[in-house]
Order: sequence, then C-alpha cells, then structure tokens
Amino acid sequence: MYGLPDLETYSDVSDEVARQSADPMDIVVQDVAAYEPDDLARTATLADQMNENQKVIFDQVIEAVNHPVGGQKLVFVDGPGGTGKSFLLEQILAHVRLQRKVAIAVASSGIAATLLTGGHTAHSTFRIPLKLSEFSTCSLSWQSQKAELIRKASLIIWDEAPMMHRACFEAVDRSFRDIMKNELEPFGGKVMVFSGDHRQILPVLNDATRAETLEACFKSSPLWSHLRQVHPTENMRRYDQWDDEETKENENMEAPPNFNLLPPTETSSDRGVDDPDEDRRKQNVNALIDEV
Repeated sequence: MYGLPDLETYSDVSDEVARQSADPMDIVVQDVAAYEPDDLARTATLADQMNENQKVIFDQVIEAVNHPVGGQKLVFVDGPGGTGKSFLLEQILAHVRLQRKVAIAVASSGIAATLLTGGHTAHSTFRIPLKLSEFSTCSLSWQSQKAELIRKASLIIWDEAPMMHRACFEAVDRSFRDIMKNELEPFGGKVMVFSGDHRQILPVLNDATRAETLEACFKSSPLWSHLRQVHPTENMRRYDQWDDEETKENENMEAPPNFNLLPPTETSSDRGVDDPDEDRRKQNVNALIDEV
C-alpha cells in the first residue's frame, strides 16, 4: 500500500526488538554488571576491621543469603550512632555482590541512601504510594522489570527503617508476597536486613499525639515479631583516624576564654543589697553559654 513494504517484512526484527526491550531480565543483568569487581574487592578487604560483634551479625546474614530455606531471613540491626551500622551494611553488600548476586540497597531518606553503594530511596525502588492506608500495596506489576529484580534479589537492605510509617513496610510486604507468589512468609520469603536507631527520628505525623506516633512505628506492626534483632554495641567512632587526630589537636589547643555576654551591671556588693533575681538570671545565662 502506498508503495511501502508490508509490515510482515520487518516482523522478525520488530518482534526481537520488542522482546529485548520488554525482557524483565535486562534489569537484572544491568544490576549485576553495575558494580566493578575491583571496587567490591577493595571494600571487602576492609572486612578485617570489623569487631567481633559485627562479624557475628555479618556471618548470620551471609548464612541466610546462602541458605535461605528454613533460616532466619529477617534481621533488624538496632544500634545507636557510631556503632558501625553503615560500615557493616557496606561489607554485607560487597560480599553478596562479589558472588554476582543481586543485592538491593534502599533507605528511608535520600541522604541515607547516598551512604550505601547503589542505594536508592525505598519509595522510588518499591514504588511505595505517598498516601497509605492499612490495605495499600506498591505500584509494582508482576511482569515489570522492578518485580523481576526483586524476585532475583538474594538480599535487600533497608537503612534508617524506624523513620518510616509502619504502613510502608506492610504495603511492601503485601506486594512482595504477590510478586514472589508466597503468601505464607513475610515479605514473600526474601532475605531482608533492616537497620536504624529507634532513639532517633520516628515517623513524622501531622498533629499526632504521642500514642499515635508510637502506633505508626515499625515496632507496632505485626511484621515486627518476625524480625530478629541484633545489637552492635561497640562505639567504633572512637577508633576512627580522624577522631584520633582531632583529639591530638584539641590537646594542643589553649583553653578558650570564658566569655561573659552579659552587659556590665552593678553587683549586689556595690549596691550594698542582695538582688536574688539578678543573680539567678546571671547564673542561668552563663550556664547556658558554658553548655553550648
């Protein structure tokens, strides 16, 4: 028609192009190839710097990755700042990826995601809806490349988990059960490591009471009972090279002058009378200055 070749002439080519562009396995291949083995190996060489507590957690996670059937697949790394949580997560990611396995790294905030190699926000990776209800699911179709990446993932790490509303985890749980065709296990049977510190930022709700905030926490979700909590306790920052150098610099510095920001006033002794209000104000302001 109109002197143009029939569509059948290009049917084989067009079918092949369509097949390749829609192949869910493409994203899996891209993810595995995204990490240079040399870079991963350099990160893995730092594993010797892990303390005994970190090594125990590391071994438990790797055991779950290598033997997921019947093992403890859900772990929560709960520790205050400075206990080496991010360092531990990086070692786990490098070890799994060196085996040419898929390891997905997400975090609850963009800044936290940048601290993980290959990290993204949980909302963008899992397509978590912004408006959540107790029946929400993620916008992941079963045939999508994202779904295939999740199916092929040997490990999923979720950092700064406590700052997310429990409905986010429950929505991901429902979607993972559907994607994995596994309704019996939490998160469809995926090996997942959550991390964070409940002593820091909790879910932020509009005009919420204390009770409502606690109810929105991950710990209040029925999923929490399926997680094994591990606690890195040793403060690693005091061993940090930069901290040592800063300590040495501080030792060589002279003590700062004791600034008194109050304007000169007539003392009670000069006036010959006691002024308890003035003394109290002066003590409070100077105490605040010393504290800052």
